[in-house]
Amino acid sequence: MPASTRSALFLIVGWSFIRSRDAVPGSPSRSAAKALASASVLQVPRVRGHIVCMVLAALTSAIFLGFYLVYHYHAGSMPFRSQGPIRWLYFTVLISHTFLANLGVVPLVFLTLLRALQRDFSRHKSIAATTFPIWIYVSVTGVGNLIGTTADGLHALGNQEDGILLDSATSTTIGGASAGEGNVISGNLSNGVETDTSSPDNLLAGNEIGTDRSGTLALGNRGNGVSLGSSSNLIGGLNSEAGNTIANNGTGSVGAGVQLIGLVNQNTILSNSIHDNAGLGINLGNGPTPNHQPGTPRPNNFQNYPIFTSAQTDGKTTTIAGTLLGAPNSTYTLQVFCSPSPDPSGYGEGQNLICTTSATTDSTGNCRSTCRYLPPRHRALRYPRPRPMTPGIRRSSLRTSRSRA
Repeated sequence: MPASTRSALFLIVGWSFIRSRDAVPGSPSRSAAKALASASVLQVPRVRGHIVCMVLAALTSAIFLGFYLVYHYHAGSMPFRSQGPIRWLYFTVLISHTFLANLGVVPLVFLTLLRALQRDFSRHKSIAATTFPIWIYVSVTGVGNLIGTTADGLHALGNQEDGILLDSATSTTIGGASAGEGNVISGNLSNGVETDTSSPDNLLAGNEIGTDRSGTLALGNRGNGVSLGSSSNLIGGLNSEAGNTIANNGTGSVGAGVQLIGLVNQNTILSNSIHDNAGLGINLGNGPTPNHQPGTPRPNNFQNYPIFTSAQTDGKTTTIAGTLLGAPNSTYTLQVFCSPSPDPSGYGEGQNLICTTSATTDSTGNCRSTCRYLPPRHRALRYPRPRPMTPGIRRSSLRTSRSRA
């Protein structure tokens, strides 16, 4: 549990102590705050509990602030590139959190504690009424969990096994697409996240798996980034905000970004930045896996990969065309990724999502699809310019997902 969350819990528990009407014996009709004028009240158990909780809240907030400043001094900041309503929500929360944390919480907490130490309880109560809601807001709008790293998020301090193991857990959400919901799951001695056979229908979104919160430091889990032993899980999502960063995982040549195990099926893996893992980006069993007849009983029915037939650019728009063999009369979501350099395996991972499209197969299971990409001006230099390709060349950086009924 991060320090900011602990601080919020201490605040709520401490507030409940002092707001209880029977906090001070013999004063059933008054709140404890009104009776604080007497020094003897400090010996009342509930009042002492209030003091302990508030001191712990102050200490955990100070610890969090210290680690936060150290972390960003070394790692810098990570730009928020998502567009649309989520961008407005993110910056609304970020700006209000930053303003209140610096100009609200720090001076208000100092004054509130100072009045209590001076036993000026009347003024302590008055300023605490303002401090409490602001302090709670700043605490709950902080960052997500750090799982497997030191408190500053800069070094591996892994769990002996998985970072997160879902055992008989269904419909579990880990992370989220909104600002601050994602977790750092890195540095663990086995998998970052693992689901067993009895844990289907889970959502993994917006997390940093194998790296720090900025996505720049290599803090890989020693096993797979994500190991799926169950079916019907969603790793990422159609919206880019839901995508996870899954990088730097594995040891030697073993350890995939996402590993599917056994006869699991209908696992959807979309919009994730997967790169620099020891093994394949997505491994359907014991890959690399060649294309098969659709419906082969293996992980995700050995979902076939698309085949590029051409990739052209006019300097502004990149047009990528390809074919796919799938189940007859079915609709698939196709995503195209690129990476700064080729993957040594020849079956490249996908670091940067460049376009998403859908395709519907005919009665024979065949379809053709075209994906067009117009990069934002501020990202134009991040993506290598596609070169003309020989028809039939494969790229594992194309990912497919069959739409669920």
